[in-house]
Amino acid sequence: MSHSLGNDSDSEDEGDAVGTTPQEKDDESVPLVYESYCHHHIRNVWWGGLIKRMSSTVKKCLHESLCDIESRLRVTANMKSILRALDKCFSLPANYPKGNGVEFKHWLEKYHDCVPLYPVQRSTGARNDMILEGAAAVYINGWLYKLFLDEQLSTPKADNILQENLFIVLSSAELLAASRVFSIIHLTINVPMRWLAGNSKDLAAYDWSVVSMSRAIDCVYNALLLIKEDGKKLTDESFMLSIFDSLDVEPLKEFMKT
Repeated sequence: MSHSLGNDSDSEDEGDAVGTTPQEKDDESVPLVYESYCHHHIRNVWWGGLIKRMSSTVKKCLHESLCDIESRLRVTANMKSILRALDKCFSLPANYPKGNGVEFKHWLEKYHDCVPLYPVQRSTGARNDMILEGAAAVYINGWLYKLFLDEQLSTPKADNILQENLFIVLSSAELLAASRVFSIIHLTINVPMRWLAGNSKDLAAYDWSVVSMSRAIDCVYNALLLIKEDGKKLTDESFMLSIFDSLDVEPLKEFMKT
């Protein structure tokens, strides 16, 4: 993508003007256009690699258990497939005819009307960040889903492959742990990176433009190095929420407080 350059102290090191001669670069009357990667796409490339590696790791951990489960139930360690099943079963708009969105909504209003519900995300297309966002529904709402499924599957002659599939998935500590990791990454890295990529054009007053996104990437990289040394930092709320503090972009700080 091409962008007009805003104020940024590091702009000369970030890229090179397209189609200009050295003389034109010194001529202030010649508009300069800089080419940059789209950071909405770049971010999704990262998460694609993360999801693939996480799914492979969980699959290895659960290999023996997965082999013991009947193949007709189609249980998998792939979060994308899990979210697709979750959307079919629990989407409140009842997008899937064989799902339980309507029944679940009625049950929720009757027994747990004061409990906030994190929205289900459809995991279709190449938007890998939607899988991170959708995983939050698995982690936050999982106990509710499991209560509902237990009631449904306890009825006489209950026979529902989708419900059995999700009950098994939501009973797995390893898969819930994976959803927790995705949820943390989504809220502390994916969301602020998405916000910066979408609002860079309005942040010139904070010495920020589209080419400044490399500074945000450095923040993520440095944080991941520290997490590699000490895995407990991933669950340290104060550490994870301070990853981008060094950027000194006040609107981002305010956004992260909401």
